[in-house]
Amino acid sequence: MCKSMAHDAAYSMLWKVVQLLLLLSHGQATVERGFSVNRQIEVENRKDYSYVSQRNVCDHVECVGGLLNIQLTTELLRSCSGARMKYQAFLDEKKKTKMSIEKTKKRQQEEEGVQNLRTKKMRLEKDAEALLKSADAYSIQAEEKCDLTLVAKSNAMRKSSKAKARDLSAIEMELQQKMLEMKNI
Repeated sequence: MCKSMAHDAAYSMLWKVVQLLLLLSHGQATVERGFSVNRQIEVENRKDYSYVSQRNVCDHVECVGGLLNIQLTTELLRSCSGARMKYQAFLDEKKKTKMSIEKTKKRQQEEEGVQNLRTKKMRLEKDAEALLKSADAYSIQAEEKCDLTLVAKSNAMRKSSKAKARDLSAIEMELQQKMLEMKNI
């Protein structure tokens, strides 16, 4: 390439590009080789921890020069025989943490429900109290002015106040039930 391109003026620009391509670094070759190995061992249900472990084993086998050169020590044999128990303990721990997270989420949802009921109860109490005050005010005005329309307004407000009181008692019952459920969680 040097003989045909470097000395010919027509190919001078092309020769500069070829030189740049030939001088590119191949410093990432080992990393890229590792990626291709990872791609070969990929299985869809494996986690990153499994890939790292398998790569460590493969790297050690390559380092010692093959499977036949690995020394089988008692420590290695013990570790291999206890691997299933360690894996089972890992799965149990993972299951416990998942259960505790679910329990915490459920408790938080229950607490939010209780808090919503408490705020609803407070609003109903304020509404019922305000309606009773208004009904009393209309009754006093009706007595002073001898106006029957004010008595009708007063009675309507008392009725709606009683309805709010019934809703309030239903919410109190529901709140007590939720509190009992939370104690059982």
